[in-house]
Order: sequence, then structure tokens, then C-alpha cells
Amino acid sequence: MDFFHASQHLSLALAELYDDARERREVYQPLLGPVMILVGMMPTGMLNFSIPGVNEQTLRKIVDRFGMWSAFPLGVAFAVAFCPTTAAMFLGMLTLAAQAKSWIIFSMCFGVSATLPVLVLAGVITSHIRLLSKILQVAQNIDVWMRNLTGILFIVLGIYLTIRHNFAF
Repeated sequence: MDFFHASQHLSLALAELYDDARERREVYQPLLGPVMILVGMMPTGMLNFSIPGVNEQTLRKIVDRFGMWSAFPLGVAFAVAFCPTTAAMFLGMLTLAAQAKSWIIFSMCFGVSATLPVLVLAGVITSHIRLLSKILQVAQNIDVWMRNLTGILFIVLGIYLTIRHNFAF
């Protein structure tokens, strides 16, 4: 099996995974509204959720012990969330590259275009750290209002989705 056929088979497998996800979405869609209502109740203080044995002091000890590596699980969660889309685009690009017989150039262009926005954002953040510090102080002052607004928004959207699903608007 050559490279072109292997990438085609992989693309077809990813398409089947997408179809499975669509079927699962139809099963879980009725739960989205009530879950959004519950999630919206947490930042507003209407519902308190805690894991037994895990509190702020426990989390602080973990962060102090592992340092920046304590952020690794969050990074893994984001990578898993975004990786399927990027992988599908990359494999689709490989199919095009195999047809054009220039897979190295296509791969390099894809890598640069996927990485460049992250590098630019990192550069902007590091070059404006003092300004970001002042912005962070202002953001901390309005944090309570934003949490309440976000919670209310989630509750309203959850009610809308629940009504929409149950009454098929």
C-alpha cells in the first residue's frame, strides 16, 4: 500500500468517526440544556459543587509540588478536544499533497500556518506583560460580575435548549 492509499484509508476512517459522533450527538442533545442550567448555577452561587477531599489548599499543594507540570492535565484535555479536527485537516492535506507529488512542501506549509498564530500570540503576550498586568488587575475587580453574567447566560441558554428540544421549535 503506497502513501496515497494509506492516507485515503485513514481519511475514510476519520469520516466514519465523524458519522459516529453525529449519531452520539442526537443521543446526548436532550441532556445539553439541563447540563447547561446546572453549569450556569455554579458560578452564580446557586449550586455548590465540590469533590470530597479536594479543596483550594489541596490544589495549591499540588501546584506547589509539581509547578508548571500541574497544568499538564488541562493541556491534555485541550489537545484531545482540538486534535481530531487538526488531524482530519492534516490527513486531508496529505491526500492533496500525495496527488500533487509535493508532500514535503504541503506539510511544511500546514505546520507553519498552524503554528504561526500561536507564536504571534505568545510574542504579543510576552512583549506587553506590564500592560497585561494592569489589565489583569482590572479583570479581577470585575470578576464577580462576569461570573454572574456567564452563569445567567448559561442558565438562559440551557432553558432555551431544553424548551427547544422538548417542544421542537
